[in-house]
Amino acid sequence: MACLLFTFAGTAGLNSPPEPNSTQSVPAYKLADTQGCKYWVNKVTHKRHNKECKWYKNCNGYCTDYKEGIPCKICGG
Repeated sequence: MACLLFTFAGTAGLNSPPEPNSTQSVPAYKLADTQGCKYWVNKVTHKRHNKECKWYKNCNGYCTDYKEGIPCKICGG
């Protein structure tokens, strides 16, 4: 009769989320310095969002202090 020996070394992290590393990319718009920035303009829809809006710095866009683009219907831009 054969005896099987199981070892659990190295299995502790099987169900844990992967650790972030330098190869994971973060969108450039998430890294943009928006301190002191009044508006966030979506590059695709050209809608303007203010700091109180859920879409401020949460879509592919850019920071501006000027009222450019279409005002957001939620926040008024």
